Amino acid sequence: MLGAKDKNVILVAPHFTKENYKYYNTLNMAKSSGVVIPNKEKWLTNSITSFHTFFKSRFNLSTETYLMFGFSGGSQFVHRYLMYGEDTAIEKAAIGSAGWYTFINYEPFPYGIKGMPLEPNRLEWLMSREVLFLLGEEDNDPNSSSLNTSKGAMRQGSQRVARGWNYFNTLINIGDQFQTPFRWRYELVEGVKHDTFRMSRAAMPFILEDLDYKG
Repeated sequence: MLGAKDKNVILVAPHFTKENYKYYNTLNMAKSSGVVIPNKEKWLTNSITSFHTFFKSRFNLSTETYLMFGFSGGSQFVHRYLMYGEDTAIEKAAIGSAGWYTFINYEPFPYGIKGMPLEPNRLEWLMSREVLFLLGEEDNDPNSSSLNTSKGAMRQGSQRVARGWNYFNTLINIGDQFQTPFRWRYELVEGVKHDTFRMSRAAMPFILEDLDYKG
């Protein structure tokens, strides 16, 4: 991860193979078409807490929390892990340029939470996390070959910027409706398309701000 070198941090990049976890971006809970995967043993809802537990033991760490960053498909994974993960140890997260989202609405999962509701109090926990929500200003190509064009995804918007803004705005409205504090930050990164390097660079000051990140 850009900027993590010499910061006294342990960087872990999970690898979910295509052979075993083709739909890692939905936590392997559903296919992109919307078909739910019934085998819960394949779900990735406890995957990151397992990594955290292992590396705490491996390196004798005292920290009880960890940080997350995801771009594109990784961003899809992170925002759904914030919703459906089986732990609350995530201190802060940055998510950038997801192709589509699981909205907190009555759309069928994985486009919404119908049929897969959040656990009690998970919404309040989700809204209270420090999350940097990043979108590339020019990541707005409706004809991108990697863009999910299923009906459920298209209802979220025609391209990534529109979908991201609609998702973020939905969370704002939920916070207002339920009077739940909302700590997420929104940032539109100027002049950036679907670019891993530049979006990672935009995320690092937030992720590593407690470590006096200099860029």
